[in-house]
Amino acid sequence: MFTTYLRTAYRSIIKRKLYSSINILGLAVGLAAFLLIAIYVRHELSYDRYYRDYENIYRVVRDEYTCSPPAMAQHLKDNIAQVESSSHIIRRYNLLLSCGGNYYTEDEYYYADNEFINMFEFDLLQGDRSSVLKSMDDVLISSTLANKYFGRDDPLGKLITVSRQYDYRVAGVFKDIPGNTHFKTDIIFPVSGYFKLTGDRVDSWRSNYTYTYLKVASGTETATLDKRMVEIEKELTGWTPESGEPYKQYFKFQPVSEIHLHSHRQQELMVNGNIRNVYIFSTIAFLILLIACINYVNITTAIASDRTREIGIRKVMGIKRLQLVKQFLTESFIIAFVSIIIAIVLASVCLSFFGSLMDRDLALHSTDIPLAILFSAILLVITGLGTGLIPSRSLSGLSALSVMKSASFKGRNNPGTRDILVLAQFVVAIVLIILTLNVKRQLNYISDIDPGYKKEQIIVLSVFDRSLSSNMQVVKDELRKIGNVSNVSTSFNLPNNISNFTRPDWFCEDVRDCTPISYNPVDYDFIDLYDIEISSGRNFSRDYPADAEGAFLLNQKAVELAGWDSPIGMELTHWNGQKGTVVGVFRDFNFRSLHSEIAPLYLFLDETVSSFISISLKGDNMQETLKSIEAVLQQHSPGAPFQYSFFDEEFNRAYETEQRLGSLFAFFAVLAVLLGCLGLFGMTSFSLVKRTKEIGIRKVFGANAGQALSMLSLSFVKPVLFANIIAWPLGYYAVNRWLQTFAYRAPISVWIFVASALIVTLITLITVTAKSLDISNNQPVDSLRYE
Repeated sequence: MFTTYLRTAYRSIIKRKLYSSINILGLAVGLAAFLLIAIYVRHELSYDRYYRDYENIYRVVRDEYTCSPPAMAQHLKDNIAQVESSSHIIRRYNLLLSCGGNYYTEDEYYYADNEFINMFEFDLLQGDRSSVLKSMDDVLISSTLANKYFGRDDPLGKLITVSRQYDYRVAGVFKDIPGNTHFKTDIIFPVSGYFKLTGDRVDSWRSNYTYTYLKVASGTETATLDKRMVEIEKELTGWTPESGEPYKQYFKFQPVSEIHLHSHRQQELMVNGNIRNVYIFSTIAFLILLIACINYVNITTAIASDRTREIGIRKVMGIKRLQLVKQFLTESFIIAFVSIIIAIVLASVCLSFFGSLMDRDLALHSTDIPLAILFSAILLVITGLGTGLIPSRSLSGLSALSVMKSASFKGRNNPGTRDILVLAQFVVAIVLIILTLNVKRQLNYISDIDPGYKKEQIIVLSVFDRSLSSNMQVVKDELRKIGNVSNVSTSFNLPNNISNFTRPDWFCEDVRDCTPISYNPVDYDFIDLYDIEISSGRNFSRDYPADAEGAFLLNQKAVELAGWDSPIGMELTHWNGQKGTVVGVFRDFNFRSLHSEIAPLYLFLDETVSSFISISLKGDNMQETLKSIEAVLQQHSPGAPFQYSFFDEEFNRAYETEQRLGSLFAFFAVLAVLLGCLGLFGMTSFSLVKRTKEIGIRKVFGANAGQALSMLSLSFVKPVLFANIIAWPLGYYAVNRWLQTFAYRAPISVWIFVASALIVTLITLITVTAKSLDISNNQPVDSLRYE
């Protein structure tokens, strides 16, 4: 019996090649998009879950920040019984190193200890796990760096020279850290060496610059840890109930498995994902698949009239309704099976491109094959049943007598039902178009908004060679002599990414319960180069010798929050204890992304700090200017690679997530529209064939080709127009929710909703018209001879 079903299903599919092809292609594309998003969602949910006991590892954080004091790790281990091990790491930037006579640069590097390596189960390919990073001369590198620095030579025991003066011995090589973790590094130095080099104290509570991790005993609840943390904080701060103020917990415990999707604090080690995006793309995946299934149901029910005589004859021959249902389901399962095979091939081909679009290392590994097979089987059952039950139920329910009397199908799935399904398809497409256009509008708004400083015609050099600092003034003077260079400045951070902060007593009476103030050490020329407006007082100036001893510039927000009427002349203290005088107040500017509102900030004059060199340019001869700049740097830092970037590109890099989101919305919007049009094309083709004689009769009675075309087009455009009524409120709600993540956002414009309606309506008209022209232009006699 089953072979009979298969043979009959095959004949039915081959008989209607066009509609079968449309069904298979539509389902395959929808399933491929679903599979790609499913792989992405699985990847996002897998972060920091690949090592044992991940559920017992926590990071110590605060409400807005991720760092904690150096003393935190050991103190918690000594004072919380459930803590089995503790560790802290320190992240630093811009490293120049050399080995074998070659120089290399690394954008960032870490200091860590042996407990950190064991806690996060680094896969050591070479080296002794029990002893690495215990010596201050050790360095641990990834397999990628080992190949880069030493090629095929054994790296173990080889020397790496850092900043031209410190030698480290390669004590181990670890396997590259997987992409699904909240931190990524290729080189690690012993944290004990950091404290020796800098003179900072490992038992200090004064500054927050370490990332503290704990591994606790299995079964320990977060509430238990928080309760003990409160007790420890009270002991450290001396808080007592007699103070009259309720105690507010400062530090908290965050499971590492929640960091990637649920943590968006300042000082994150990487740009994290967002659980909201997981929900959005999961919804889009199901909607795209739904559109593909709707296409199948629409086309299958549309061609039902072709099968009414077949069904009637079968029923006259004694075939039961259940057997007919099985027959139609067999056809659906065959189409679904073929579609899934094609979808898997499409998804495999597109996976690399999709991964780069999502900025994720997406791949199917051998361990994923059983899961992929199970997932495909589930999809086959769901898709086969979902696309087969509706048409099979309706077609098999026809009575033999009614079928033999009528040549057409007038059952439950009438054109009105199909219009509703078309409407559902285009609601999804219109909402995605609205989202795409609004994301693009917001990105344009970000690009055009005045952040409070100059962005154009500035190149930025990261200072990898620490030896440059002692000779920086000479370097800057020589750079200024280059014809197209108008100004040069050094600073600890660039003006669009100032993450350092402090809570000094001159700004906060209670340093535990106040808005922190960010700071950036800069030189004399920083304000002028970035064209930051001084609103009162003056800029740092070499004409005032006292400035060299210590000087501050405050932004307007800091003055406002501190409640000062006139801060000019006030003596303040930098976080490191150096005192200085407030010489001016500058206009507020966005020193973080536009997701955040402007916060308090001060600039401190310090020419010894030079993490970045900013060079303002004039003129058009860029290549010659860059060669001259490189020549100056090579003279003072021989062998060091010359690396630069344009500041406006650095500014835009903060919104890469939004740019990817816009690209993905656009991709899925186009996909939704194409799938909808594919279904429309199939339905139009079939409907026009069925209305050929009607068109001929209308033309006999005087209707011209244009009137016939209008009649045909209107029947398909109606549901698309109605789709806008539903899609606009949904689109507005989705856009408004997304824009809430920005402190500064473009207003939602009516023209975007109108444009989305016009785009979908125009595409629909083109799709329908392209097929309608053939029949509407036929001669009436040809149409009347049809059938």
